[in-house]
Amino acid sequence: MPDDSIEMPTPSTLERHVQTLLGIIVVGLISWTGVSLNSMQQNVAGMIVKIEQLQSEVSHLRQLSSDRYTSQQAGNDWGRNRVEMDEIRQRLREVERRVQ
Repeated sequence: MPDDSIEMPTPSTLERHVQTLLGIIVVGLISWTGVSLNSMQQNVAGMIVKIEQLQSEVSHLRQLSSDRYTSQQAGNDWGRNRVEMDEIRQRLREVERRVQ
């Protein structure tokens, strides 16, 4: 049986060096991508922790502000006090008129 295998020409030294250089560049790019992704993952994890802390603080502040004396409540109280003061002034005038 005849040998039908095709002989591939041997690559020259320059071709082997270029292939090696390209292989090194590809491996370097893949490594750089992996390191970058790992760094971004760590940054995202840090941001998630900070966001959770901020959400907790906002929730706490909302609870505190719901217990606070609001400007609307102050306005209502001021209005009631004004009415009471007007009533007291009117009674005082009546007493002064009776005394005179």
